[in-house]
Amino acid sequence: MRGKVTRETIAELLKQIFETEFVNIQSTNRYDVGTPRGGRVFVSQSQPSRTSKGHWKYEFFHTITEKVIEEIMDGSGRLVLINYVDRLFVDLNSSDICWCIRHSSRIKGKNLEQVTDFVVERVGQEYRLRPYDRFSNLRRKVSVERF
Repeated sequence: MRGKVTRETIAELLKQIFETEFVNIQSTNRYDVGTPRGGRVFVSQSQPSRTSKGHWKYEFFHTITEKVIEEIMDGSGRLVLINYVDRLFVDLNSSDICWCIRHSSRIKGKNLEQVTDFVVERVGQEYRLRPYDRFSNLRRKVSVERF
């Protein structure tokens, strides 16, 4: 199993995704892309269910707090999810994020914090967002690529 992707590797990946030479690393999960005042992109890394404790099959599973979702939407409106074991990524736009907020949000923990779960499953050769609710039939096709 491979370890998490370095900040520098993520910065190079973001340069390719956004077709720019300017990527400023703010933290492990936050990158400013485009120009010195460019949009904030949030990056989250996880492993697939076959190498973790997942209760069902998925390629990506990320739980993002409401506060971070607001930061993303106030910034670039883009969220990049990385499966660091298989070196796969998905670049979610604001429409994808809104779909997940609508269909895959819940209250979590003692503090009753609102979170959104971003779950991507593979069905044949396609990848789809799916709600946290495993019994839901809702799906949204997304493009997953290797890096």
